This record gives sequence, C-alpha cells and structure tokens, in this order.
Amino acid sequence: EFTQLEIGKGKLLRQGQKVAILNFGTFLHNALKAAENLDATVADMRFVKPLDESLIKQLVQDHDVIVTLEENAIAGGAGSGVVELMMKEKLIKPVLNLGLPDQFIHQGTQEELYEELSLDAKGIEKTIKRYLKQWKAETMKKAQHGLFSYFYGNDQSNVSDSLIHVSSNPALITKL
Repeated sequence: EFTQLEIGKGKLLRQGQKVAILNFGTFLHNALKAAENLDATVADMRFVKPLDESLIKQLVQDHDVIVTLEENAIAGGAGSGVVELMMKEKLIKPVLNLGLPDQFIHQGTQEELYEELSLDAKGIEKTIKRYLKQWKAETMKKAQHGLFSYFYGNDQSNVSDSLIHVSSNPALITKL
C-alpha cells in the first residue's frame, strides 16, 4: 500500500547507541547491515533539500558521533549540508562523511565499486570502527592534556615528573 511521503521529513528506521547513521539514497540496506554490528541508529533522510532539521538536531543531541552516507560526491554533498546545519545551530559533534570520492572512478559493477570504495556493508562498518577508534584516542589525548593543564598549568616542561607524581599520589588520583 502506498502512503503519501511528507516532503523534507526523514524516517528513523533503527534505534541504536552512540552512533547515528544518516543515510541519503541507495545505501540504506548497507547502512542497516553495518548498524546491526555497531548497534548504531539509522535514519533514512529521504531528502537533501529540504533537510529534516528537527530529526538531525535530535540525532545529534542523542548520539556521540554522526555518520552521513550518500551515493554522491562527499565534497558539497548531503553530508556537507548536515555539517552546515550543525555549525549554524552550534551543535558540535564529530562527523564522518561517507560517499564517493571527488575523483574519477573506473568502471565495474555497482557491487564491485561499492566494495572497492568501502561503501558496502562491511566497508561502512570497518570505516566507522576505524573512525571511532581514532576519535577515542584523540579524546583520551585531549583529556590527558586537560588533566595536566588543570594540575600544572600550560607549562608541560615537567610532564614526565608530573606523570610520576600523579600516579604515585593516591590522594590526587582519588580526587579525579
């Protein structure tokens, strides 16, 4: 049975944790497969113009990382529109844009090219996992820097002494 499609409204298809995949176009099946293994949320955005701003804002609020997925060039694509909206609304979260590279792509079947470009389900999952690992490492590094700055100011000249001091002083560790 056909139902009327509301212009500019996306649809939440899967509720997950921490990661939200905003799918634009034909990769929806691949996004759903990848999301199963990642426990990620998936939204079928349906429209690039107009963007479903309320759905995007809700997904950004409820998740740690946003992933956009589109069968289009990443440069100037739907993911760029999502990032523009986030910046306009001052919604600061890490964003991974997945789509076609801005370069010549040789011929092949869709399946061959999707696999080569890591846009099949396995490639999407692997790329998101790699991004999350990198993001976590960078977050830990920033947190450690912030901890040092809190205790020792911006002078990092005695970082090795600081590490020994903090780790050997249970009172300081307990306060954290």
